[in-house]
Amino acid sequence: MFTNYCIDGNQFLYICSSEVVMKRYVRYISRLLEPEPKHTSVIMLGDSLIRLGNWNKLVGRKDILNRGVSGDSLEGIFQRAQALPTSTAKIIFLEGGINDLPHRDSKHLLAGYQNLISYWQSSHVIPVITSLLYLSPRAAHSYTWRSDWQGINTRVARLNDQLQQVCAHQSLDFLDLNRHLSIPDQLRPEYTTDGVHLTDTAYAIWAEKVRRILNKHHI
Repeated sequence: MFTNYCIDGNQFLYICSSEVVMKRYVRYISRLLEPEPKHTSVIMLGDSLIRLGNWNKLVGRKDILNRGVSGDSLEGIFQRAQALPTSTAKIIFLEGGINDLPHRDSKHLLAGYQNLISYWQSSHVIPVITSLLYLSPRAAHSYTWRSDWQGINTRVARLNDQLQQVCAHQSLDFLDLNRHLSIPDQLRPEYTTDGVHLTDTAYAIWAEKVRRILNKHHI
């Protein structure tokens, strides 16, 4: 990630970034090896931000199904949604869209979320919309296509406003993660490993919000 590592300071940064990548890899593999619940009440559906969370451990349950896929687009998430088990599921937390930016426009992503909401409502599963998280400036160094991280965050803010309006109109829960993990217009540096992905502390905060929504619905 950091190429100039001849100087001590830069060398330190290079080592740290490598350790972060290794920790993310180990965390990802450990999620793949986790046994799936026999009776799913809660589904977490999204991209790598969902995938890297150990949700049963974080929330203190044994009935959460993790269906996050790293790098997935919102369209891919919708396609996978139709193959998920719904017979025992009561609620689903939906997250995604950051991998579509900056290539897709907000109108396209909003329509994708509306399709997801309609699908799960027709399946009699409560949909909960999770806000798109802002990027931090580190994202520009970690991912070349996110060099305009500020422009992406402007679009994130616009889409979140639209999603919040949709949720208010349909009386759905909108989990605003930026309220807890971001400062104005960017992800807090202490909550991210690379400008996009989250630290364990951030996941603990996220899990607490999930727990509150589950309690609200008596699930």
